[in-house]
Amino acid sequence: MDATFGYKVRNQRHREESNLSEVIASRDLKRLTQLGLLEAVGEKRGRYYLAGEPLKAIAERCADRAKAANPYDVIGARAIARQLALPV
Repeated sequence: MDATFGYKVRNQRHREESNLSEVIASRDLKRLTQLGLLEAVGEKRGRYYLAGEPLKAIAERCADRAKAANPYDVIGARAIARQLALPV
């Protein structure tokens, strides 16, 4: 999941979050790399993993490209409504 969102996956974090031994976590990451779901970057202690092509495709397909509303428009509309509601 982390790799799909563009975060680096490290062995230590995978172990801690999944409550796994070092051997099992390493085996998991190696297998995910063999399947192409993760791409290993670096060697030995500095190694981390990024999303492979299948995960990148999922992220691209599910990406929300809609432009977020401008929050200042909402604030401005509320301020105008409050000004109109004040008794004169």
